[in-house]
Amino acid sequence: MEKKIEENEWRYEDSKVLRDYLIQEINKDPTLKGKRLGKVRLMTRRYRGGKRYMHYKFHNGIAINRRYGRDDLFITFTGNPTWREILENLRPGETWLDRPDLICRVFNLKAAEFLKDLIKRGVLGKVNTYKLALEHQKRGMPHLHILLSMKKEYKPTTAEEVDDLIIAHLAEQPEDDDENYNANLRYFNSQLKLMIHDPSRCAAMCGKSKKNGICKKGFPKPYSDTTIMKSDGYAQLKRPEDGRTVTFKNGNRRPVDVTNQHVVAHNKYLILKYNCHINVEHCGGIRSLKYLHKYLHKGCDKGFISVRERVKVAKKNDKGAVELDEEGNPVEYVDYNELHQFRQLRVMGGAEAVESTFGMIVAKQSHVVRELPVHLKGEHNVSFKDSETGEEILPKTANDGTAPNARAVSELTAFFKLVEDEKADPLIDQNDETRAPNLYYHQVQEHYHYNKSKWIRRIKNLNTIGRLQPVYPSLVERYCLRELLGTVKGPSNYEDLKTFNGIQYATFRESAVAYGLFVDDSISNLTLAEIVTYAMPRQCRQVFALILLYNQPEDPQKLWDAYKKQFLDTGTRFSEQVLELIKF
Repeated sequence: MEKKIEENEWRYEDSKVLRDYLIQEINKDPTLKGKRLGKVRLMTRRYRGGKRYMHYKFHNGIAINRRYGRDDLFITFTGNPTWREILENLRPGETWLDRPDLICRVFNLKAAEFLKDLIKRGVLGKVNTYKLALEHQKRGMPHLHILLSMKKEYKPTTAEEVDDLIIAHLAEQPEDDDENYNANLRYFNSQLKLMIHDPSRCAAMCGKSKKNGICKKGFPKPYSDTTIMKSDGYAQLKRPEDGRTVTFKNGNRRPVDVTNQHVVAHNKYLILKYNCHINVEHCGGIRSLKYLHKYLHKGCDKGFISVRERVKVAKKNDKGAVELDEEGNPVEYVDYNELHQFRQLRVMGGAEAVESTFGMIVAKQSHVVRELPVHLKGEHNVSFKDSETGEEILPKTANDGTAPNARAVSELTAFFKLVEDEKADPLIDQNDETRAPNLYYHQVQEHYHYNKSKWIRRIKNLNTIGRLQPVYPSLVERYCLRELLGTVKGPSNYEDLKTFNGIQYATFRESAVAYGLFVDDSISNLTLAEIVTYAMPRQCRQVFALILLYNQPEDPQKLWDAYKKQFLDTGTRFSEQVLELIKF
């Protein structure tokens, strides 16, 4: 499998970008200075649960949000080791920890029914899009993270609508004369057993702050007489300060009193039906979405065992001489082996191993997202076998896909041909907004499917969208091409993208300037506007620093003020007042 993975990934990697990136990473490490890049081995993104797989899913999830809008609910479904189906099937002397196979089978049956409730039956409202990922923690049961985007009429946009879905305060203990005594008592006991954030374990498990007494999960939560819709997209849930306390006891620990501040947000119907911990949170806004997607697709747990520098002296050339550097020393090469790194760092528990063996879901999304290549003329990827000689490979590079009768070499050149053919077809309504002449490149995937180097009209409207391949801004012409593909509808060739108001420019950069993409600080603003939709705050700050260094914008303060909230890490305790103090 190792050889197969390496061969598949090598055939489709952009070598120039890859080598530039890896050389840059080596230069960052002082111990690797002066050593050249040796062998490169990468883990394919088709390997479920791998680094590239989860990174690819992350960008696909962001693409779905850019097309259909933000998510509304973040749900965590956690298995319960005391489920009847588990306890009844344990052999004498066994505990649930001894049977990861049983845990996984029961959990997946419960999770499948849970997803039917959410997505097909719409118990929380009709769902527009969803993203989910399975996670395993070494200390407990597997759990499922789910992001839901509701249809417009079911989006919880007011405090009353949020209260109908989510409860975050203690249930009333029923009186003996209560008409629904049994049902209310069951809910009261279920909430106390499943949905209380244990204060006695908080300091050890969550890292409670000594300054404010709040753990990294935000408990104890602030009191609030009503639900408040906050500007950051989250809702501050109703937790009235009514003086009520309930005695909570977890196992053999000392009983503690808990209040509304310790209730984990949940839905009453779901915890009663599934008898397990189900956290339901209202979410929204770009900052929260990025962190939720990162958490959703963070991948497997890792355990760092040892560090070994893999260095080898360069082999002798054809003349028998060792390659030397400028000072006459043998050149040393550093091997970058992502596959080897993944095997060494990954930590897998019993339940996760069973899930992997059974081939169960790791991550799933409501829509198929196709990454569409962006390349300059003649710079498309070429696939070939290791057994092929240079003479056999060379003819494959001769066709750039732009000649009138030439075969398309990529989705991009096939899109050009599709636009050209439909513009010349008298039977096609040129005002139809779903036809190629009226589409941006990334929209073609929604109305056509790519097969055998051609875009073919879809008969059924499937849940499929496209997104443009990311391009480094350092690749100026290719980056400008990408921006133009998102600006110009229905180009039939590269020259169309270089043409503005009847004037054909020599480069994509000149054309982009003519379109007004690079006027004044617009390119810097455009870059930041895109990067904040999918990158983490640390990466956004790095891009902003590069813009200050190389672009030298005319009004950096304006750019800073426009995006400073996206530069703030929501996972830290930085005060937003600090941002106000930064001036340029």
